[in-house]
Amino acid sequence: MDVHGIIDNQKKEIERLYEKYTESLECYLSGKCDFDTVNSCGDSFFGYLEHCAAHNRTVDELNNTQWNQWLAETCIDVLHLILAHYKKYREVMNDNSIKPSSTAFASMQRIVKAHDKRSAKEIRNLFVNEDMPVYGFDNKGKEKLTKAHERIAAFSFGILLVILFIIIAIFIPNPTNFQYTFFRIILSAAVAGVVSFIPGFIEVKISNWVRAGGALAVFVIVYYVAPAAL
Repeated sequence: MDVHGIIDNQKKEIERLYEKYTESLECYLSGKCDFDTVNSCGDSFFGYLEHCAAHNRTVDELNNTQWNQWLAETCIDVLHLILAHYKKYREVMNDNSIKPSSTAFASMQRIVKAHDKRSAKEIRNLFVNEDMPVYGFDNKGKEKLTKAHERIAAFSFGILLVILFIIIAIFIPNPTNFQYTFFRIILSAAVAGVVSFIPGFIEVKISNWVRAGGALAVFVIVYYVAPAAL
């Protein structure tokens, strides 16, 4: 599913679950159902938002979008709503020890902290005062290596290897056959890493048995054509 499809599905489901939650509140206030129904709808609504907050941080195409900005702002309101929900739940059950798990709502807390540190600090204080979990505020999630990070790493690695080979060329001007073959392999990988950062596309075909594109094409060129001849 593409990004627009994911966003559309999330939007519809969030709206549906929120509507169901508000309907359950109206049902409770009118005496037509007990608070367990409200709590069940709340678990579904809060749980789905938590899922969206966790999922969207791992998808490069969603991580820095207006949709994620909206989601973070929505989570600010929902975290306040969660506090009100548990206050009422404790009151109805006459049990102040009721609270979610120690890591509950961690992804919502993290996305809020990433987009609005001031609001995150305020909400964290409110959660602490109500003996509610603040794991997401206090602990960073596992960072995912994005495509941009991967390209930067490949480029940096390639540059370092090219510099290394310049130094080697100075100190070993006449390598043995084994050294020369080994150097060609490593140099090919280094140049391919550098080229992967440069926009554009290149394709190479050698006879009928080698065909490559992009960075792999550069690897093939450097490896199969003597570097000294380039």
